[in-house]
Amino acid sequence: MPKRVRHDNKIRIETLYVNHDELKIMSKLPIILSIDTSDSTQTTIRIIRAGAEKKYEEATSENKSQNVLPLMMQALKQEKLTLGEITEIKVNPGPGSFTGVRVGVTVANTLGWVLGIPVNGKKIELPKYAESKYD
Repeated sequence: MPKRVRHDNKIRIETLYVNHDELKIMSKLPIILSIDTSDSTQTTIRIIRAGAEKKYEEATSENKSQNVLPLMMQALKQEKLTLGEITEIKVNPGPGSFTGVRVGVTVANTLGWVLGIPVNGKKIELPKYAESKYD
């Protein structure tokens, strides 16, 4: 958006120009999806983009595994993001509700593997097995 500057009762409109390299840097800013299902009473999803954090919470009961994905998709939709734009996933590994932690970690690891992005700073890779003598 042009910037208006007053100078000697005249208004000068300045335009911000961004070169291609600066635009590349801006588009590579990390977008972090944070999943916290460790609390047995609520699920929390955070979207962290360019240092700003948006928090989405939903009260839960025994059906935690059924609300984490809809809450995550709602958060992404409100932030006008797609799963493909997420650059990293953070998940709370506990302590907390045993089942809740398992749900959050499983969702995070599955998304990290499918999207090829790190979860808690580590890339999810398939194990490499030695060839069997029976193959």
